Amino acid sequence: MRKTVILLTISLILFSCNQGKQKQDEHSGIIGCWAFLDGYGNYNEAYFQEHSYLTVNRFVQTPPSSRYQVVHDTLLINTHPDDPELTPIANLIWIDENHVVIHNPYVSDTLERISDNSGELLNLDPKNDSAVFWNGFYDRYEKFLIRRGIITEEEVREYRENKFIPEDVKSKAN
Repeated sequence: MRKTVILLTISLILFSCNQGKQKQDEHSGIIGCWAFLDGYGNYNEAYFQEHSYLTVNRFVQTPPSSRYQVVHDTLLINTHPDDPELTPIANLIWIDENHVVIHNPYVSDTLERISDNSGELLNLDPKNDSAVFWNGFYDRYEKFLIRRGIITEEEVREYRENKFIPEDVKSKAN
């Protein structure tokens, strides 16, 4: 009887440890390159490494590297590069391995994994490899907007060929 209790206890401990590891490994899926819209509607790309990340948009072209950690379903970052403390900034809601909703009181958007590895933060430095990086960035930006239904392929073609800006875009600019 005592051996049965000991074996049962060991089994429960091993099962619990494996469950915790599985939960932690589940969120290591954030590693890689992602595209999203920020609270201002700007297209961003983020590259998550094991413990740090970079994010870039057309206004922040030389991003500082920041530290992050995912604890359960919460993303924690250091809000200033010199700050050793990690602050919770958003909840993560996993849809699948290529889509995760990042949600906080100011913004909620779905991060989409970038599958086109050419010319992205993983392989290039936006400052030193600027021509290649920014051409790829704007191409991914365009495709992202089309997938989201924000613009159409026809609008892109019209703009490229005739520099035609759709009326709804013009009215929002004024």
